[in-house]
Amino acid sequence: MTRTLSATGHPLRLLYVAVLLVLAGVTAAGAQSPGRVETTEGPVVGLQDPETGVWEFRGVPYAAPPEGALRFARPVPPPGRSELLIADRFPDACVQQTGFLPNGCTDEAPAGTVVGSEDCLALNVFTANDTWPPAERKPVMVFIHGGGLATGCARESTPALADAGDVVLVRIQYRLGLLGFLATESLAAADPAGSAGNWGLLDMIRALEWIQDNIAGFGGDPDNVTIFGESAGGVGVCALLASPLAQGLFDRAGVHSANCQIARPLRTTPGSAVDGTTEVDFGEDIASALGCGGLDGDAQLACLRALPAASLAGEGPPGLEPKPGLMLAVDGSVLPERPLAVLTEAGAGGREVIVASTRDEQTGFTNLDPVLVAAVAADYEQAVRDRLGPLAELLLPLYPAPGDPADNLAQFNRLFGELYFNCPTVDVAEALGARGEDVYLSYFTETPFTPVPAIAELGSFHALDQFYLLGNLPALERLFVFPGPADEALSEAMMRAWSGFAAGGRPDTQPPWPSYRPGTPRHYEWNTEVGDPVRATYREGRCALLNAALVSVDRDRDQVGDFEDSCPATANSQQLDRDGDSRGDRCDACPDSDLRPTVVVGTCDSGVANRASTLGCRIADPVVGCAPSPGPGGKSPRSAARCVQRSARNLFWAGLVDEPERRAIEACVQGGVWPDS
Repeated sequence: MTRTLSATGHPLRLLYVAVLLVLAGVTAAGAQSPGRVETTEGPVVGLQDPETGVWEFRGVPYAAPPEGALRFARPVPPPGRSELLIADRFPDACVQQTGFLPNGCTDEAPAGTVVGSEDCLALNVFTANDTWPPAERKPVMVFIHGGGLATGCARESTPALADAGDVVLVRIQYRLGLLGFLATESLAAADPAGSAGNWGLLDMIRALEWIQDNIAGFGGDPDNVTIFGESAGGVGVCALLASPLAQGLFDRAGVHSANCQIARPLRTTPGSAVDGTTEVDFGEDIASALGCGGLDGDAQLACLRALPAASLAGEGPPGLEPKPGLMLAVDGSVLPERPLAVLTEAGAGGREVIVASTRDEQTGFTNLDPVLVAAVAADYEQAVRDRLGPLAELLLPLYPAPGDPADNLAQFNRLFGELYFNCPTVDVAEALGARGEDVYLSYFTETPFTPVPAIAELGSFHALDQFYLLGNLPALERLFVFPGPADEALSEAMMRAWSGFAAGGRPDTQPPWPSYRPGTPRHYEWNTEVGDPVRATYREGRCALLNAALVSVDRDRDQVGDFEDSCPATANSQQLDRDGDSRGDRCDACPDSDLRPTVVVGTCDSGVANRASTLGCRIADPVVGCAPSPGPGGKSPRSAARCVQRSARNLFWAGLVDEPERRAIEACVQGGVWPDS
């Protein structure tokens, strides 16, 4: 018995002989039925592709359906079963709203339609085993899909990587939209750790736990697991690298076209620099727009759990404008800090990492939006200001308006592609490379053939490399892109490189792909026409200039400008300040009391000290211990360090000091205050 499906743009014949044998009990004496695996929940049987020999196990649950009391809660294992699960169908997509581009998640529903189910926490396994039970344990590669945390699924057949790379490939689904990332105080109060807003991330962790418990039965090695994800999936990989709850669940990672800063504080101290812009702040606005505002904790929780799932698709209800966008929550528990800060401070825990981007990351977001295209064509600088606010004045000198308005769109795409994707990729490479860790930078520049000019103008667009890496080139045909033999060879080379990385921690390439080190930022370029793929110059050096500009106003890169950051030299996204002394907990020697480090007059250059004192500040010397203090210059409760830093900025912006003198003031502060300033 066979069934023909069209999951990837071409018919895939799946063989049911294994199922029939299992159901009939026809097996050799003492042998395990082909394709049958005993999991922690019960037996499951897969289907074999007769062309590749790869076994597929589709829609295997790794968690109980997150419905009813499990909505907005941590995932729990699925219930056990005694009956055989025939894993021949992909899981329902998680609840999401369809876009205007065709994909395998939405069953070709019209744009704006809500599709999917809350009963979606499942995964697919692809494994090329010849014997059952498996005679060997292969490296495991776990792919996490993208989609802006609002869309995406694991509803495609992609056996090529498992076949060509001799790995066990797992593709997982996780909760999306508000169902995956909504945070309110009522939701946090119901959580055992007081957390909320990371439901989708917790799903990823639960999937990795299931893999640890079960993947050996599919021929995978639970002690050799590589996670990799694209776009929002790459954001998930960043978070998994940073989360203490994911430690020990995987061994290597691939971050593709992702920004490791996509997270917001769950909550903050009232009056802080981020007050009004936390996950809870936005979540309460969303709850009100959904009709669940103004209720006490339990009542609001019950209201949110009773809403139709369709109302929780996407970023927020239609009447809520502007929508804040979906992000992970820096809660101090699931995610202690924005992932980039964790990687900068603590590294990747000895795990090798690939970071990757494509040449034209932004084109698919800009070129397909006619309103935005028109705005950029009419006034490039205003279009930038509309999207970046005050940050635009910092970046426009690096990305000025082209002399020819016809080039506006390309410059706009260059700025935002590098700001959101390409250079954040380098940030991770820099953070890990500076620590001497093994990190590899990938740059995809291939542009396969398309007869459609508008598609051709997208170039090496966002996520294009994933079709090559997964050996899924036929799926590009639904986008009117038609790869040729050279593209197939490039795909094979990428699958070999990444599977080699999964096997031993180093990509399998010729010539060898060098690890990234600051000062020698070599990377590997993927293109059918490139000569030597090992390159030394990335994005013409613009990422270093962009990073310098951003660090000049936010030296700890925690998305809070130095001018209002309670810990300007230490990442402190939540800006928590338990004792209310305006010195953030992350850099406060006495975070739990109103006692302050003793402040005395320092020994900085008298001219610098005099400049600082014009705003009532004194320079501080290092001290040990805590003692009552009225605050510097009689100004309470502001700390001396913050006061001087504010002075430096104010004096500079007022034109009273030049840039070298401003830096001298801040250097004095860094060298003349209590520890961890």
